[in-house]
Amino acid sequence: HPVLSNAIYLWASFLSRPGPLSFNEQMFLSRTQSALVDALNVSQHQPQSSPRILQQDISRAATLSPPSFAHTTQGSTIASAPVVVDTIQAAVLLSRYFFAIARLHEASYYSNAAASLAIQSGLHQINSSLAIAVSQQRQQSPAFAGLSAVYSSALRLPPPQDGVELGERINLFWQVFVLDRLVSVALQRSPTIVDDDSVETKIDTPWPEDVGES
Repeated sequence: HPVLSNAIYLWASFLSRPGPLSFNEQMFLSRTQSALVDALNVSQHQPQSSPRILQQDISRAATLSPPSFAHTTQGSTIASAPVVVDTIQAAVLLSRYFFAIARLHEASYYSNAAASLAIQSGLHQINSSLAIAVSQQRQQSPAFAGLSAVYSSALRLPPPQDGVELGERINLFWQVFVLDRLVSVALQRSPTIVDDDSVETKIDTPWPEDVGES
């Protein structure tokens, strides 16, 4: 998705300071923020009745109306897993960019976006069937109807197609986790990603594997 390519160009411009490429830094920042609105619109793959708070917040922050770009079927918005992953990666790069230029509140904003999307997508529970268990329990028992939509199986990514995609998701989750902790320490606030023994929030995604261990 263009949101990720523009985020990469933004970092290339930043790292080229004071070279001529750095003159494009603000342009790529603007393009990345605008593309993020579209990426969030495309990455929504839950029924329209589900909350879309994250998308609406970023849309308001960018003072743009998200374009109608997603493919819709029978009242639902469908997105491919790569768009969701690209969106999270771009949010991480934006947060780290703002952290690097000492704009901590904006760094926190995009860090929260990345963390929220990562949890909604189930990147914190890659290595188990916890997501399936929650979905099954919700269907079998009315008591689970009140669970937050953040843990709805409709928001989770489909299984990875191969080992490369699996490795990308594992690396991405821990990048988001470390960034979340980094920003929380810098701003002296609680982290967004909770790490406890609750069935919805327990982290069981494995540590990234070293290349030599593959």
